[in-house]
Amino acid sequence: MNKNYVFSILSILLFSLGNAQNYKKPLVSAIKEADLRKDMYELAADQFWGREAGTLDELKVSMWLANKAKEAGMKPAGDNGTFFQFLICTGIR
Repeated sequence: MNKNYVFSILSILLFSLGNAQNYKKPLVSAIKEADLRKDMYELAADQFWGREAGTLDELKVSMWLANKAKEAGMKPAGDNGTFFQFLICTGIR
């Protein structure tokens, strides 16, 4: 194997590890199993039906997720200051 190739791979790996998001321990330790379980059951509940793409049920679950992100203190990074990125699909062949 070429030494330059190995060096390049190692450099990319080290760069990636050094630039990975640093999560503060209190943030990670704030996640509780009970909260995850509650959210999982709520998301899987009948109120969201099947969450099929392009349906109102999908929109409801999208709004639910956006509200959860807001509650967690996340800042919107989507279109027009929202948590959403709107796509216009034209005829796909």
